[in-house]
Amino acid sequence: CMSMFFYAAQAGGKSSIDWRGDCFTEDGASDGKNLTLGWFDAGDNVKFGLPMAYSAMGLAWGALEFPAGYRAGGQQLRSLLYNLRVYAFYILEGWDPATQTLVAQIGTGGPDHSSWLSCKKRRSEARKVYYISPTCRGSEVAGDTASALAAIALVLKAEGCYQRCPAN
Repeated sequence: CMSMFFYAAQAGGKSSIDWRGDCFTEDGASDGKNLTLGWFDAGDNVKFGLPMAYSAMGLAWGALEFPAGYRAGGQQLRSLLYNLRVYAFYILEGWDPATQTLVAQIGTGGPDHSSWLSCKKRRSEARKVYYISPTCRGSEVAGDTASALAAIALVLKAEGCYQRCPAN
């Protein structure tokens, strides 16, 4: 299904999609984190936390409301679980309980929006990582991230994947 492929094509890091290639494989490295996963926003290459969380929550909620559609669609359930894991692993890597910081954005909108280079040609470009914390607030990002992770947990529980999920 093309909708599941869209999310896979929007994911950062290593890619099996020939025309897209690996990109932004150093996201988070300056902070000692691997933030290469996550989804790009609006066809460009910035990772915005709020729309990403909303998208993950919507995908997960769709699976909870219409599970038969994903099961009847051949590989759609596997693709859905893969895409939800891309988001969840990104957030879990982007959360630091010791400092109470959560990744909220990677990249800067202005410079990114003015670049016409493909993701493939920007594979190891250094990008700024923005975090929310007790001193740099962002309750909207935190709330939507929490709701997305909760919905993903419900999907994993419904599919019996708490211990082991099928790989894509």
